[in-house]
Amino acid sequence: MTPLTSAPAADWQPLDALRGLLPPDAFSAAELAELVPLCRVERHPEGHVLIREGEASDNRVYFLLQGSVTVSLAEKFILRLTRKGDVVGEMGLISSADRAATVRAEQASVFLVLDARSAFRGAEPASYKIRYTFSHLFNLILSEKLRVTSERAHLYEDAILHSRDVEEQSASLQEQVESNLARLRLFTHLVESARDAVVITDLEGRVQQANPALQQSFGIEPGTLTGHRVTELLGWGAEADRMWQELRAQLEPGGWQGEALVTPASGEPIPAHCSIFLVQDERGRRLAYSVLLRDIRAEKTFQKRILLQSRQLKKAYRSLQELDRIKSHFLTLISHELRTPITSILAYSETAVSGMAEPQQAQEFFGIIHQEALHLSDMVDKVLTITKLESGQLLLNFQRASLSELVRGQVAMLRSKASLRNLTMDFHGPDNGPLTVFDPEKIEVAVHQLLDNAVKFTERGGIRVTLEQTGPQSLLHVMDTGKGIPEDAVRTVFRKFEREENPDHHSGGLGLGLPLCYLIVKAHAGRLEIKSRPGEGTTVSLTLPNQPPDAAPAS
Repeated sequence: MTPLTSAPAADWQPLDALRGLLPPDAFSAAELAELVPLCRVERHPEGHVLIREGEASDNRVYFLLQGSVTVSLAEKFILRLTRKGDVVGEMGLISSADRAATVRAEQASVFLVLDARSAFRGAEPASYKIRYTFSHLFNLILSEKLRVTSERAHLYEDAILHSRDVEEQSASLQEQVESNLARLRLFTHLVESARDAVVITDLEGRVQQANPALQQSFGIEPGTLTGHRVTELLGWGAEADRMWQELRAQLEPGGWQGEALVTPASGEPIPAHCSIFLVQDERGRRLAYSVLLRDIRAEKTFQKRILLQSRQLKKAYRSLQELDRIKSHFLTLISHELRTPITSILAYSETAVSGMAEPQQAQEFFGIIHQEALHLSDMVDKVLTITKLESGQLLLNFQRASLSELVRGQVAMLRSKASLRNLTMDFHGPDNGPLTVFDPEKIEVAVHQLLDNAVKFTERGGIRVTLEQTGPQSLLHVMDTGKGIPEDAVRTVFRKFEREENPDHHSGGLGLGLPLCYLIVKAHAGRLEIKSRPGEGTTVSLTLPNQPPDAAPAS
């Protein structure tokens, strides 16, 4: 169709309408002049019926110039013809010969009506020319309609092909969407059923989502964390913001792993292994952070148990080493300390038995043999007593007795031995002290050993013994002016078979005296302490409770 530009809509004329309908140069001015008498312009108001079923409409052609109409053919379909802008709409020959048709104006419309009956009336030569012109006109219009129809058919075919491509793409996209949904459902199920807590945060570290394991493992409802910073969950305290900023710089290469204390709303912090990773899409765009938390309380307990067992094994190993050392030391001491008295006993006894010694000399030999036997018996008794005390097999016979009287008696007994070495021994304590509960036999052994050691290791000066009985305990001090004990030796004096290797600081023996005293005092829930400086003397302090906690005094 050709745009109408020759006349305004209100002044349509047949010649102007024909020029607007026909292609340029399709007809000469003479031919147009011949067609004009066959044309007229009609105006119809909105709703007006132009052609109704049953009316004679043969040989009339309507061209819509302005407005719109509805064409109903056999009441089966409606063809809507509308003029848009300056382009005239389409309209063909409407005939009621074979079909019933109704044309109705939907808006106030203008039509160019060409009456074919006038063109074919008569037989004059002029009428043939008019018929030719009319046929030419009709063929042009029909050709244009066929061209438009062909273009529309191609467009329709293209639309069908495009629609098929769209359907195929849609099907492919649908399959991809279904596959992605299946994967999403699978990943969602894996996350929801995971035993480790999974927390998703935005790029600022604020919690967006969390799986149910957060509540199962740490007792925290996931919904209560939404919008909160994940650092609150990890219990990083006042340094949380700074630590998060430093952490973000480490997340790009391969994430971060470490330990954190997950802090529930109520309850103690829970140790957890924490892994934080950066979530990116296929283009490398940063989307979020994923935080994985695993409760490691059981692991911590197991580690503590392993550490405790390791310490116990190390302690047991050291004890075994100490026992092995003591055994070796004991065998060395025994081989030395027992050989001397046994050799003396054998030598003197063989001489006495052989009859080679005079009676007076033999009597002297028997005295030496007796002393050496007593020495052996004392060593054996000490070893047995220490063994029973260490194993808990030695029962103490607690009695109510006077510790002051016991100490005074031992001082009097050993004073003569001290006098033989030109030493003084003084006692300062109550004459009639209070009765306390202890095992007199065992405490007497301990006090005797302490006094005997003081005499043995003091060359000049004397020994001062003091006893204080105040409050719930009794305190005995044995102070000598002897050569003293080196600092290194003080730490080991209560070990069995320990002796100072310097010959200036010991006088033989198995090294059982002080260990025996220590075990006796410990069995009474007391304390035994030694303070000494080489060349200045030694002070031994024995502290006993007046009523040991496990004591059951005999009546």
